[in-house]
Amino acid sequence: MTRTRDEILESRRRLKAEYEALFDSVSASLYRHDPIGINFEENTDEYDLEARTILPRLRLCHTLEDVHNAVYTEFVRWFDSDTAGPERSTNRLPLKFGSSGRNISVATQSPKRLFSMQTLTGRTLSALLVACLIVLVSNCRAQTHETTITEPAPVKVEELFKQADLVAVVRVVSGDAEHYPCAVYKAKVLQAFKGTDEGSTVYFGPFVGYGVGEELLVFLRHSQKGIEPNQNAADPSLNYGPISSFYLAMYQGYGTLHIEYECVFDGKEIAQQCDYGVRVNTHQVMLPKTIKTFPSSTKGAFSEETNWVRKSVFVVYLKAAARLGPG
Repeated sequence: MTRTRDEILESRRRLKAEYEALFDSVSASLYRHDPIGINFEENTDEYDLEARTILPRLRLCHTLEDVHNAVYTEFVRWFDSDTAGPERSTNRLPLKFGSSGRNISVATQSPKRLFSMQTLTGRTLSALLVACLIVLVSNCRAQTHETTITEPAPVKVEELFKQADLVAVVRVVSGDAEHYPCAVYKAKVLQAFKGTDEGSTVYFGPFVGYGVGEELLVFLRHSQKGIEPNQNAADPSLNYGPISSFYLAMYQGYGTLHIEYECVFDGKEIAQQCDYGVRVNTHQVMLPKTIKTFPSSTKGAFSEETNWVRKSVFVVYLKAAARLGPG
């Protein structure tokens, strides 16, 4: 069963509470080393999902081999075997972890048996992941420490507008989750409010879950790097080719808002109650009091924070923000 983004984040919160700073340590290290090549300098939470599913598997790990197998299995599941690469290679890779640059060792069930990172053999991906998880296994020795759990920062919609390089209503015309390091969507601009023109084509990512033909209100940041197809892409004609102007969804995807036809609005008549609306998690994207919201009929995690705004009302607000300009 496919889980919503809010349900995923609730699971993420529970894991972070259980594993404390280790969740952040693993995710941050994966992002820093970027073994898959999806670090666009702004999407610092990109490896959170992998950290979320890897951490619970470590409870069953007793050796470095167990750790390696758990990590590799998860990366094949999240990406694919071609992207993750072969499980073993002959390259020796001495690694260091942390600002101190110390060599890291892992104790197995027998305290006398140690695996040194300097003797670890494996593909760069596998070795880097093990380096991250070594810290987790080593630190899970009943240490008590205080940590700050961070989530996507709530943002006022007016600030979101200022921070974004592109704000528009778009329709997704196609997508490619196979030939690039992350999901890439091609969309046509239906209404432009900032950084683009009506009728233009934009490419954005990196999150999955948007359907072809779906209408979205997007707040996007321009990637400094752009994005290129995977080197092992078999047929160049099957992808978009190198994309120099590539945009990133903001605030873990909360800045990409779905537009749907809903019957949740006010009005005496059914025709008044049904309208095109913008779905907003108002805990993450805070709206001014002048924008009236209507509760979502969808039940589930954070459903009380998911509300609808009439699309026409949101469009009027964005046009006013565009007229005011930056600052």
